[in-house]
Amino acid sequence: MRCYFLDIHLKSFFAEHRTTASTKPRTDAIKIAKSVGFKPIVLYYLETGLSFFAKRHPLFPNRLLNIQLWLLCKLVRNSVIMVQLPFLRHNMYGAIERLHNHNKILVLVHDVESIRATADGTWDLYVLKLANAVIVHTPMMAQVLHDNGVFAHCISLEFFDYISDCSREPSVITNNPVVVFAGNLMRCDFLKKLHDLSPKYRMQMYLYGKETAFEFPDNVKYKGFFDNENISYVDGDWGLVWDGDDIVTCSGNLGEYLKYNSSFKFSLYLALSIPVIVWSQSAMAKYVREYHLGICVDSLNGIRSGIQNLSQEEIEHIKISIGIYSQKVKTGQMLTAAINKALSVIKSDESTL
Repeated sequence: MRCYFLDIHLKSFFAEHRTTASTKPRTDAIKIAKSVGFKPIVLYYLETGLSFFAKRHPLFPNRLLNIQLWLLCKLVRNSVIMVQLPFLRHNMYGAIERLHNHNKILVLVHDVESIRATADGTWDLYVLKLANAVIVHTPMMAQVLHDNGVFAHCISLEFFDYISDCSREPSVITNNPVVVFAGNLMRCDFLKKLHDLSPKYRMQMYLYGKETAFEFPDNVKYKGFFDNENISYVDGDWGLVWDGDDIVTCSGNLGEYLKYNSSFKFSLYLALSIPVIVWSQSAMAKYVREYHLGICVDSLNGIRSGIQNLSQEEIEHIKISIGIYSQKVKTGQMLTAAINKALSVIKSDESTL
């Protein structure tokens, strides 16, 4: 059975840039899928900006994409089609419905909007119900999808890969670490409350991302943004995975979402060969404990004591594990394993027909 990876390239009249991690997981997934034998089917969508003519031209932009999708549905048969969700364009939903009639659909989930509650996820759930296999972040995400009527085989990725040639030795764990937080700083309301941390709980913190208007205490330093393909100059000893609007727990829609998803910044920190700090109720806490990748805390107040209370044996165990899993995510081993497992499930289903 032939295997294809469906990819949409957004072409723009504006300069391309890489200042956020929004496209890094998708581009890495494409590289990994190619490495295990998937052939890319590249479709093009032209972003027209404010051009009055381009928006109304019969070939721009949606009609051109629709023509490509129509040809795809006519020509591809008896194959495994791998797609990434959420889709970049709404046109994809109808195409997947038609492709499903003659092919097997494998879905790689990046986000589930119905869980994150930041957008209507009705169409995403519809596609997931058509899938023959779904690669999800965690077993908790798989359970939520099952509760919402998705009965396809769900394979847990555990955490994303972060393809990189960054070469670092695992950080030396000390009692006075520098904690890194990278991401969409404007969205992270808990950062506004860092002033509320008692001085005895504070630690040196470096923030990476688009600059915000937030005022930070003296122990917090804004370090700018970085190219996600060149992370070697990102400084810090520990990486923080936190979200929501509070420092004593991860609350709100974004905080609650950590109970199900695998944050891409988790993979960034592993690629940097630094241990991670996660919320104790997050889905990632299971892997931090099981694979010895850092510490789990109930509150940001617990970071300093959590690190200081590590035994020398635990420190050595973390250092070894970080080295192992850093290499895994930098070379695409997490998604490779998940794809192979998904293909095995699909082939097994075929043999029982």
